[in-house]
Amino acid sequence: MEVKKIRTEKVVYYSETIHKSWYFFIGATDSGVCYVSINSHNEKKHEESLQQICKGCKIEENDTMIKNYMTQLIEYVEGKRQQFNVSLDVLGSPFQKTVWKALTEVPYGETSIYSELAEKIGNPLAVRAVASAIGKNPALIFIPCHRIIRKNGELSGFRDGVEAKRKLLQLEAELSRSAV
Repeated sequence: MEVKKIRTEKVVYYSETIHKSWYFFIGATDSGVCYVSINSHNEKKHEESLQQICKGCKIEENDTMIKNYMTQLIEYVEGKRQQFNVSLDVLGSPFQKTVWKALTEVPYGETSIYSELAEKIGNPLAVRAVASAIGKNPALIFIPCHRIIRKNGELSGFRDGVEAKRKLLQLEAELSRSAV
């Protein structure tokens, strides 16, 4: 009788691709997406980020495990998708998860401000805490933190840089106008 070893170590799979002018790096567990970056800095930096998000996890490149998530991001930048059908496996405090859930409710092609998001989660005085939680969002685009801007309309606070945030907002604005 053969005894199979049961995998007890959590594995984070990853893949990266370039599609037109877009770079995507996605990390996911068997339970869902845990990390997304659109910044094309080196793979080693992304692997370090995955290790920070999932301490002690095994990191393994696996295009097959990431294919569905990657396909949805490509459809998004091509204007074929405005909503995602993915499971998320993001680690965060209960407060952070509340903020991240509220971010998913900001409609495609629209923006909101930090204070509105704080009010939406029932904590209007927590604007700085909301901004901090947004800054720790590990699953960019799937959790659309790029849709949150300053009250004065300025862009700020995006893990992959303000220019990447501007590019995402321009994409959504252009595709929203063309859909009307």
